[in-house]
Amino acid sequence: MAFWQENFPFIKGFYDDRSTKFLELMDKAEASIAEIHADKIYTSKEFNKIRTNFTNIAKNLERPEVREWLNSTKEMMMEGRKNDAEDAKLTSLVERFSNLLPSVNETKTLTDMLWKSYEYTDEMAPLVEFATEQLGNASREVTSGNVAETEGLIDKHNKTMDKIDKKKVDMKNLIAKGEKLAAEGKAPGFLVERVNSIKDLWTNTMNVAKDQLNNLKDNAGNWNTYTEMCVELTGRIEVAQGQINDIKKLYDMGAAKDDHIARVNNANDIKAEVNKKFDVVLASKNILFNLADDGMKAQLDAELEEFKTQCKVKENLDDKLIWLNEFNVKLVEFDKSCKELEAIVVKDRKILDDLIKPPQPMKSNDRLVQAMDLREDIDGQLIIHSAKQSQWDSELQPEGSEDTAEAKTFVSRMTAVVDTLGKLTKEAEGGADKFGDDIVHICEFNAGKGRFNTWIITSEERASKGWPAPSKMEEATQFMDEANTWKVSCETMKNILDSSKESAKKCTLPADMEKELAGMVCRWDVVHKSSLEWITKMTELKSHWTKETETLGKVTAAMNAKPGEMTAEDLDKQIETVKEMYKKKQELMKKMSTSEAPTPEALGL
Repeated sequence: MAFWQENFPFIKGFYDDRSTKFLELMDKAEASIAEIHADKIYTSKEFNKIRTNFTNIAKNLERPEVREWLNSTKEMMMEGRKNDAEDAKLTSLVERFSNLLPSVNETKTLTDMLWKSYEYTDEMAPLVEFATEQLGNASREVTSGNVAETEGLIDKHNKTMDKIDKKKVDMKNLIAKGEKLAAEGKAPGFLVERVNSIKDLWTNTMNVAKDQLNNLKDNAGNWNTYTEMCVELTGRIEVAQGQINDIKKLYDMGAAKDDHIARVNNANDIKAEVNKKFDVVLASKNILFNLADDGMKAQLDAELEEFKTQCKVKENLDDKLIWLNEFNVKLVEFDKSCKELEAIVVKDRKILDDLIKPPQPMKSNDRLVQAMDLREDIDGQLIIHSAKQSQWDSELQPEGSEDTAEAKTFVSRMTAVVDTLGKLTKEAEGGADKFGDDIVHICEFNAGKGRFNTWIITSEERASKGWPAPSKMEEATQFMDEANTWKVSCETMKNILDSSKESAKKCTLPADMEKELAGMVCRWDVVHKSSLEWITKMTELKSHWTKETETLGKVTAAMNAKPGEMTAEDLDKQIETVKEMYKKKQELMKKMSTSEAPTPEALGL
């Protein structure tokens, strides 16, 4: 004990030095731990230095003889002494060490994990470089202008795919190793990121490589598809144009309807085929476009635009079918109009025939008015026909092979209608003129009829009454003059009746007038006959009366003559003659009248 006491300053100094170095070692340990726990990603070389430093420090801290020497030295030095400061210092040193030790142990575990992670990153670096290189090869921009160039690109790309296939196992094992490390405790975040990164890189590399291969194969296949579909699309377009060219106007309306339905269905099939082929061409063009250079892109665009222009044949086909349907509708309406005109022509014919020969009695004025109305109606039908003819000429007229028998039938029907309307127009005009003339002739007839009716009353009365027996020669002369006047009136009336007959003949319907005229003629005949009879009677009577007067004068003269101028015998003969003449005159007077003949005294005999 005397040794420790005698050498206490020296021992204390050595103790203090060792304590200080121990404190410095703990400071270094804490600094190293902080460096390991720092939020920083080191290179493997940098971390290896940090790990080696920490490992050495940890080994020095974990040497048990240091702690034992400190404790034993402290006890010898403090034996028999009371020094709170030294106790506190040593207690603090030991306590700090005790607190540091778990952190050191934990950091040792972390350091091992981090070192494995950094070793892993070093191990994955060549594969990352390989995957990156192959990704670049697979994703590099290439161009192709034909199937041969694409096939050459496929050969080159297959070499890249072969390299990738050879590294699949190594990459799979590396990723599995990384995932296993990442699943362990204390695995650093950057390890998870690196593992995920290489997984994504590898997945992306394989996907890009596969996609590029598929793109190249699609490109190679679509060069043939594009060429074949362009040919087929051109063929479908030509078929569609052929359908347009084949569309014709049909004048058989039933067949035209069926033809339109069939053409619409066929057109729908053709348009569907055109759309289908165009879609394939477009899809192929888009695939080829991905690898095409600027020149080929311009060519593909130009070809597609040309096809788009040619595909307007679909709209043209639709327009032509719409035109065909409109034609069919117009033709049906045209046929309807033709039938209406044909029916009207028949009706007009019937109306005109009924005007020419009315089934029922009809006034001349009514016939004229209806004939003029019919003429106006026919003019209206001619206007309608003209409009329909213009429509036929501008919209419905057949061309070339369309001029079928059915088309000719429409033409002949329209021609028949206009010809018939023309004839009806002339007949209606002529009929109206005749019916107008009828009114004039009827007026003439009625004028004669009026004069006849006025004349016949007095004439029939004269015929029925006649004249009385004249009592003297003057009366006989007067009656004779009256009879002559009556006869002249009969002859005048005969001229009027003849004129009325001519007027009746000029009428379109003379039957009633002729019947009426026949009645008037019969009455006239009776009167005329009577007038002739009375003239005969009057003439005979007057002639006989004149002779009688002359004979009587001779008798009177003989009776007053000188003797010897007339013998008694001659005188007796004359007297007998006068008597005979008187008797005859009496008989003649009886013929003239139902009244008694005048006595000789009345006659002055």
